Amino acid sequence: MRDIFQGLVGQFIALLTFFAFPAIQNLWLRAVSSGEGAANLSFSPRYGFRVAVANQFGRRVLADIRWRVLLRRVRPTPDSRRLGLSDDTQILDREDFFLFPGGDQILVAFKLRRASSEVHFVPTSVVGVDRDPLSLDQEPVLICDFTATIEMRFNFDYRLAKRLTVNLPALVAECTDEAGGHLAPRDWRRLNHPSIFTVKNVG
Repeated sequence: MRDIFQGLVGQFIALLTFFAFPAIQNLWLRAVSSGEGAANLSFSPRYGFRVAVANQFGRRVLADIRWRVLLRRVRPTPDSRRLGLSDDTQILDREDFFLFPGGDQILVAFKLRRASSEVHFVPTSVVGVDRDPLSLDQEPVLICDFTATIEMRFNFDYRLAKRLTVNLPALVAECTDEAGGHLAPRDWRRLNHPSIFTVKNVG
């Protein structure tokens, strides 16, 4: 009877270890990687707005980086007023090999420009060269989806996934008109306020 009881206890401990180890490992990896890949929205008078993932204070390499940027408008459906259709305009879809500690990766750069009574979203290169402008009708949001692998020791690599969202109408409301119709923020410290810029960790 004692041998049977010891066998049941041993099986219970083995099952507990089998199921608990992945959960403990996941919690540990989340804790040690929580400061990696911090995202922010910034502004430069010369280059405009930028959404970037920073690794300036990180200690680990980010590898297999992919990101997609799109402008999303939610349009009403003819069948139900409660439901909406996501009308997406893709701006870019890119990837890179590595982001080393001390650097950052610009996901998208853009300017806001007023033309008559309308405000346009103007994607730019990282050095500020304008691309085709897009209208800000239907109160669109800018979505940046970002994934990367955090290189860990002992092959315990961790997958990082974030969705960064810029509420463009709220951003426009925080801006003032400058020369040439360009919009600039009244207070750059409010750029990362949750009403304008949000970060959602996926997974």
